[in-house]
Amino acid sequence: MASISLPPPAERRVDAVPVRSGRQAPPTHGTVQIFRCGRDELYRRAEELIAVAVAAFGAPPWKESPTHATGAVLRLLRESSCEDFVAVLGVCDGAACGFAYGLRSRELESLAGARPGASAPFELRELALDVGLHGARVGVALHDAMMDAVPTGPKWLLTHPAARPALGLYRSRGWRAAALCRPAGSQTRLVMHRPR
Repeated sequence: MASISLPPPAERRVDAVPVRSGRQAPPTHGTVQIFRCGRDELYRRAEELIAVAVAAFGAPPWKESPTHATGAVLRLLRESSCEDFVAVLGVCDGAACGFAYGLRSRELESLAGARPGASAPFELRELALDVGLHGARVGVALHDAMMDAVPTGPKWLLTHPAARPALGLYRSRGWRAAALCRPAGSQTRLVMHRPR
């Protein structure tokens, strides 16, 4: 388990975030533990994951509805029974403050129009972070923990083409733009690829 010590509130930049109904204010101190977790832990923390997803994906540029963000977590829970499923969780002050997950699939490889390899590549399906932790390198820690937990080989992800902090993170970690696409029922998205 990795830990990130957060600087005291006066030394951290914390974005102003309105407190949503039933949601606590974002963490402003303490330590974030990043660890790989299994299906039972994800189900136990489902409500916390939904709160993180609603806050993360409700903000620009995604502007997803709470229903859509909840659907992303329900998909995570459904896919947690897949053989190649991998998830990492960020916990601060006892509550989930970020998560990432993925599995082997050909969905994004196909969307990008890439020639299929011998085996299905790994897809980073979601990386969500409490908006109060932007700039604290927790997203980097979640990403790196995911990449450390998955097999070598090609990897794919889908993100918003205007999500500048996410794009900066992914590019700094070796991801490259592969294609713009518009998945059914969604806004335009950017497919990114990482060879290894």
